[in-house]
Amino acid sequence: MWASEGRQALAVLDGHLKGRDFVVGEAPTMADVDLYGVACYAEAGGFELADHPSLRAWMDRVEALPGFGPPETVVPRETRLTA
Repeated sequence: MWASEGRQALAVLDGHLKGRDFVVGEAPTMADVDLYGVACYAEAGGFELADHPSLRAWMDRVEALPGFGPPETVVPRETRLTA
């Protein structure tokens, strides 16, 4: 139902990230944290991140940041169960 909109959103983000290390400026900001929190579920939703190389490279940079933890380790279990 929303697959087309999801593909479009990923394409827009991929285009925005082309030639950039982070969403805004030269260092990570809350924009990166917020967008990563959505983008990290794209593949689970059936979207191919291989089609979006700038997005995938950005995700790799975010995942390499000090203190990074995947959602399943940083979101309390109780929150995951109610989501």
